[in-house]
Amino acid sequence: MFNNAQDTKSLYHAKDNQDQFANATILTCAVRILKNFPYADQELLALLAESDKSFASKLAKFVKSILTPGRAAKLSRQLKEDSEVEYGSRSSQIVEVCSKFINTKNMKKIVSFATSHIENALKDKGRSTSSGIATNVRRFCTMFNLNDHEMQIVTLLFVIKNWKRAEDYFGDHLEVVKPINRHILAVILNMQPETLRATITGRLSKLGIIQDDDYEDLRLTGTFNQFLFDLNEQVILEDFYWRKLNTDSISLKHHLVQEDVTNHIITLLANHDGTTSTNILIYGSPGTGKTSYAKALIRNLKLDAYEIINSNDNSVDTRRAALVACLNMTCGKAGSVVLADDADHILCTQDSFSFRGEVSDKSWLNNILEDQNAKVIWIVNNVSLIEESVKRRFAYSHHFKAFNTQQRQVVWLSVLKKHGVKTKLKADTVHELAQKYKVSTGVIDISVLKAKEAAGKVKNTFLQALTLNLDSHVQLQANGRRSKRPQMASEYSLEGLNMSGDVETILGQVRACSDRLRKNDTSNTPVVGSNLLIHGVPGGGKSEFAKFLAQALERELIIKRASDLLGVYVGQSEKQVAEAFNEAEDREAVLVIDEVDSFLSSRALASRNYEVTLVNEFLTQMEEFRGVLVCTTNNLKMLDPACIRRFVHKVEFKYLTPSGCLSFYDKILGQLSSTPLTTEEMDVISKITNLTPGDFRVVRDKYFYCSNTANRIIINALIQEASIKRVLMGSKSIGFNKCVITA
Repeated sequence: MFNNAQDTKSLYHAKDNQDQFANATILTCAVRILKNFPYADQELLALLAESDKSFASKLAKFVKSILTPGRAAKLSRQLKEDSEVEYGSRSSQIVEVCSKFINTKNMKKIVSFATSHIENALKDKGRSTSSGIATNVRRFCTMFNLNDHEMQIVTLLFVIKNWKRAEDYFGDHLEVVKPINRHILAVILNMQPETLRATITGRLSKLGIIQDDDYEDLRLTGTFNQFLFDLNEQVILEDFYWRKLNTDSISLKHHLVQEDVTNHIITLLANHDGTTSTNILIYGSPGTGKTSYAKALIRNLKLDAYEIINSNDNSVDTRRAALVACLNMTCGKAGSVVLADDADHILCTQDSFSFRGEVSDKSWLNNILEDQNAKVIWIVNNVSLIEESVKRRFAYSHHFKAFNTQQRQVVWLSVLKKHGVKTKLKADTVHELAQKYKVSTGVIDISVLKAKEAAGKVKNTFLQALTLNLDSHVQLQANGRRSKRPQMASEYSLEGLNMSGDVETILGQVRACSDRLRKNDTSNTPVVGSNLLIHGVPGGGKSEFAKFLAQALERELIIKRASDLLGVYVGQSEKQVAEAFNEAEDREAVLVIDEVDSFLSSRALASRNYEVTLVNEFLTQMEEFRGVLVCTTNNLKMLDPACIRRFVHKVEFKYLTPSGCLSFYDKILGQLSSTPLTTEEMDVISKITNLTPGDFRVVRDKYFYCSNTANRIIINALIQEASIKRVLMGSKSIGFNKCVITA
């Protein structure tokens, strides 16, 4: 086990130092017990004998000196007899025999002797302060800024946990670790009971250094016990909590943050004079480059930087301890910056128990934000659970929105350049990938890296591998289901549609609004969103038009239906409506509310209060929305008049015109037959009334798997769809809808 005698000697020397530290702690507490509870029972005397080698023999000598000659002789005989019998240690034998000769008459003398002996033994202070554990305790207290009272509690609990004699006496005999015996613990630690209570429930509990529960024993947690006990000089305590930050990241210019914002943050951090705290908050959706941006900021400042490590036990107590240790050990280093990534556990104190089963302390957090004269960059995903009193303590905050298609394209180009594969993809391919895959920077990065490794130098193989990687991630995010992205039908176009109003003018106005919103216009001129109400016959192409509009504007598409917005609890629907608008604005997406009449019916017809409040919430969000909103409905009469009035553009989709019928037949059904339409067939198609683009898709799906279907069969199917529709509308089937083409 040992390489040589020197190793063995070093081991024993370390053990001796550890015991010296433990003995000094035990004896100090024992003296306080003797002074406050003048009674030395056998358990206490045994503890003293085990902790001080000379105590047992001197105890026997002293007891003899206070006994009568006859009883002293009897004590000597029993000590001699016991020495010839092998049981226990010699010191425990002596204490056991001597205890039989101690009574209430001589107890005061025994207590006085024991107190005097132990106090003399403790005068040699060097015996404990030079040990490795004593050094670890001092470093530990420095790391967590512990005061003397806190250090005493930690030290005693550490000794109780690791030395059996201390556990037997303090833990099992006196039971000082139990809540009911805190008054005894206060005496042992030489504290007032209220001071002890405040010390236990304060920093030690909040940092998770000790476990304090009304129904369990007070104890030192395992992680911190390891800190104090490990004497290996190669183990640096800081490695458990923080490390020097690696600032390797893409440059600041590649991050999608305005230059004036970046310059302002740099100025705040660079001009920090050390008299107050400078806290910067970076928040937003996961995968938007928050951490990379923070590292680029720090690298630009050319300052020493440290990051809090996410341990396996990522509890709020552990994160607190890591933060405090890092701040205490690095604040004194000129110009240092601390990065607290994934800090949601620490900052989100509101309803923390409901969401995470943990209790966060707002007052502790506020003190950290104010009292530590440090520069800290905090990164979180969500700020909704950060309380207002915490928010106001940040010098500056910046929101990272979810990427839109254009921003994601910039990220794609940066990642491809980073991995040296920019030439493997054409510009239009990059645009398609950015539009198709709504994924984070991290997913793009690892997908490109692994595609590069898998493909080698083969161009086509790289794209194939990249697509497989991206598809697998999207499916993983959907819990194994294939993603159902809203995609516009490939044959869709405005040609042939029967729409009211000047559609080209409307599209131009909406495009102008979209462009101005993208520029983030800061002029005094208000920038309002663009709201469209698309109404008309079922199957007229309203939803497809919304998809067409999003594609024309090069914006993402978010479709919400009643099932997405209506909740079962009071206020839930209003909240989900607000979240839908916020999501669309953050992602710069076109927001489509499909079948809006499902919940925006006239308030005059409302029978319940929540129906009114839901409409009110929608109107409020609609007025404040800085984006493009499209609402579709088949039943315009059901909508609340105030809602209709607030839509800037109202477009009606009507039944197809004769030329529209021919146009959609050619686009959707023409591929089903290899025979061109005859003049007669074209005339029949143009005279079928009440047709919509949806009817053509129904017929296409009906004959999709048939080969070379005759035009007459397809036309008869259209006539049948129109006839059924007229019956449902309450009209008789007349005119060309009664026609059937025969061979």
